Amino acid sequence: MIAGKLAQSMGLRRAPTKRLLVIDDDEIQRMHVRGLAQTVGYTVDPAASIAEAQHQMAVCTYDVMVVDLALDGEDGIEVLRAIKAAGQNPEIVVISGSEDRIRDAVVGYGRTIGLSMLGELRKPMQPTQFKAYLSNASQRAVRKAERAAAPDILRPELMRAISDGAIYASYQPQIDLASGLMVGAEALARWQSPIHGSVPPDVFVAAAERHGLERQLTDLILSQALQAAKPWVARCPNFRVAVNVPATVFSKIEFADSVFAMLSWVGLPPANLTLELTESGALGDIAASIDVMCRLRIGGVHLSLDDYGTGFSSLARLRASPVGELKIDRSFVTNMDTDNYSNIIVQATIAMAKKIGMRIVAEGIETKAVADMLAREGADIGQGYLYARPMVAAEIAPRLPASCS
Repeated sequence: MIAGKLAQSMGLRRAPTKRLLVIDDDEIQRMHVRGLAQTVGYTVDPAASIAEAQHQMAVCTYDVMVVDLALDGEDGIEVLRAIKAAGQNPEIVVISGSEDRIRDAVVGYGRTIGLSMLGELRKPMQPTQFKAYLSNASQRAVRKAERAAAPDILRPELMRAISDGAIYASYQPQIDLASGLMVGAEALARWQSPIHGSVPPDVFVAAAERHGLERQLTDLILSQALQAAKPWVARCPNFRVAVNVPATVFSKIEFADSVFAMLSWVGLPPANLTLELTESGALGDIAASIDVMCRLRIGGVHLSLDDYGTGFSSLARLRASPVGELKIDRSFVTNMDTDNYSNIIVQATIAMAKKIGMRIVAEGIETKAVADMLAREGADIGQGYLYARPMVAAEIAPRLPASCS
């Protein structure tokens, strides 16, 4: 509200439709982008230089910007700096005839300075690829709006939500890519607050870490997931339930004993549990973390490295950790059928994991084309909206295979 009033006082206008700025010195390319974007509801403004782009940004706020890397006497890095300086927060698509690694490096640079980078496209731009990015931009805009409107979660109310069980687990099916059958499910924390309404998971999970409640939140979801999985495992003995565990919790030396105690209390075999280490988080006490992970693996619990390829990724960390599964991050998977660089990264990751005997889970699968590519490359498990959105525990049982091996 304050930002809106400030924008009005400065003479900025905000159109009710989605707005896109294309920054390219090629008039034909600008017309091409305009035509494609207008078919999916965007109002498009052109700019042939940084100066023109700065003028447009001074009078209008944009949802998406398309940035050419090679303008007349200027380059895309300068454009990204100008976008950052203007205080705009659009979704950005980089386009260029430059080699893949250059385009990808520019996308990485944009993210390091705090810009929201949708990705990159090679010129001549393929219409289906560009429209896929615009569709993704709309989804990300919704998540941005949720984060912007996210409440400031206080410690007492979060403690109450955890102790009362108001935070609960939803489950997203995991599918065997070879057979098409459901073989597991990931437990995902959800919270419908009586005060704030639906609170996005990244908001209350971050609040839990900020308030030192990540262990309590982990224990809550783990307990719910183990109890929910017991009847699923009774029908399908090899079914696995996966639970996310922050790196800070893995650093607690008593965590392994706590997990084994919960498994014993519920009566669930350790082999039916996968604990996913959030790969984007840095391990605290490395020695304690390896201690805990080794004990869990010796005891039969599976370990997975979540969001692989982002954050604190390194081959040294992979070698030091006794994980048996890699979960490839959705940022590489979702558009791997249209983004050659992402495709190459996914292929290389699968090949490496297979050579060292690891299971591969790919998250963020939204199309059959991507699922088929992953199956051909040798990925084991798929997860994403192509198969199902997260659901309550009662909806999992009807999806179990009629006969389980």
